[in-house]
Amino acid sequence: MRRFLPILPGFLLALASVRAGAEGFRLMIGPDRSVVRELREVTFTATVHDVVFENIPATADLESLQVGGDRQGVKLLSWQRLRAPEARASQVTWRAGQPVRPDPVIPAGGGVLCRLETSSMRPRQIELIYQLSGLTWRADYDIIIRGDIANHLEPLSLDLHARVVLSNGTPRAFPGAQVVLVGRDEQAQATAPAAGQLMLDDLSPLADLWRTRPDAPGQTHAYPLPDAVSLPALGEVSIQLAKAGRQPSERLYSMETELGFLQDEGPWQPLHRYLVLRNDPGHGLGLALPPGEAMIFLGGVRGGLYQQAQLAHTARGEELRISLGTSRGVTAHRRTERRAPGVVGSPEQSVVLQLANALPTAVNVEVWERPPVPLAWDVVRSSRPFERHGQRLFYTLQVAARSEAEIDYTVRLTEPEP
Repeated sequence: MRRFLPILPGFLLALASVRAGAEGFRLMIGPDRSVVRELREVTFTATVHDVVFENIPATADLESLQVGGDRQGVKLLSWQRLRAPEARASQVTWRAGQPVRPDPVIPAGGGVLCRLETSSMRPRQIELIYQLSGLTWRADYDIIIRGDIANHLEPLSLDLHARVVLSNGTPRAFPGAQVVLVGRDEQAQATAPAAGQLMLDDLSPLADLWRTRPDAPGQTHAYPLPDAVSLPALGEVSIQLAKAGRQPSERLYSMETELGFLQDEGPWQPLHRYLVLRNDPGHGLGLALPPGEAMIFLGGVRGGLYQQAQLAHTARGEELRISLGTSRGVTAHRRTERRAPGVVGSPEQSVVLQLANALPTAVNVEVWERPPVPLAWDVVRSSRPFERHGQRLFYTLQVAARSEAEIDYTVRLTEPEP
C-alpha cells in the first residue's frame, strides 16, 4: 500500500538539504527488473524531516523504496512522488519504409518527498534502495575457429571475445556504478503437441494438454563486472568481459539417449560434435560467462560466418562448448536385450550401447543414457565405470581410430505393488 505524505502548510517540519553522494551507485540488473542502491548526503537539523530526493527515475517502483543511514538509525515514515514535466528524447528514429519520427515521450524522474526519522541530528550518508525497470543487458560472443574442422588429424584453436552490452532506457545517468548482472540458464523453447484431427473444446480441462506450456524458470546466476561502469542516460555501453586468443581446443562427441537420440533396434545415428574450451585462467578465461548469442567464424580474419549459436551459462572451471553439428564419422546404436528374472526375483533388463568410429584418429565420447524402462531401477552390472545423475547414467570413453566400442549394463526393475 502506498504511503502518501501530507504536505504541511509552510513545511512545519524542517526540510533537510540533500545532495548526491560521491561514491556512485551499485546496480543489480536482472532479466525483468533491476535494483538500484545509491548514496545521498543529508544534513539533519531535526529528528523528523521532509527530504526531497531529486532525479529518481519515473520507472522506479517506489513501493520497494528503502532508506537507511550509516549505522542505521534512519527510518522512512512515508513518501510521495512530486509531479515532474515530461521530457522528450533528443534523437529521432528512422526505419526503412517508414517516415522519420521522433522518439516517444519519456517521463522525467522528478523528485520524491520522503519523511524521515533519525536518531541523531548531523550530516549523514543516506542509502536509497529501490527497484527499477528500464535497465537491460545482453551478452555477445565472437568465436573464431582456427584450423580445418573437416580434417580430424589437424589440431584446432579458438579465439574468444566476450562482451556485455548494458542499455539504459531511463533519463537518469549512472556514473561510476558497480554492476552485478543477474541472468538465468538458457531455457528450452516452449512447445505444444501437434494438433491432429481431434478438436478439443477450448473450455474443457482436456484442452490444457494441447496448449503451449511456459518455459520452466532456469537457475539464476550472478555476474559481477570487475570494473566500475558509467552508464549514460538513454544510451548503452559495451564492456569487454573476457578475451582469449589461440587457445587449443579439443573435439568431443556426445550422445543423449534421453532426448530420443537412439531408438531401440533403429539405425545407427551420428553423434553430436563439439569444440571444448575450459573456462579457467590457464586458457585465458576464468570468469563466469553469462548466456548469450555467439557469432562463430572460420579463419583468422573472420572471413566467413560459420554459424550463429546460443551459449549457455558457463561457470568458472566448466567447459565452454561450441556446437559443430553432427558427424557421420562417429555413430551409435542401442540394443535392448530380452528381460529376464533376476537372482533376487526382480526382473532385470540388459542394454548394449554400440559406438563406431570411422575416423582416422581416436575420439573422446560422452554418453548420457536413460535406461529404456518405465519402472524404477538400479544398476546391478556395467562393463564400464559410470556416474548416476538422477535417472541418467553418464559414461566417458575413448574410441580408437577405425574401431568400435561397447557399453553393456544391466538394471534391476522394481515393479509396483498390487
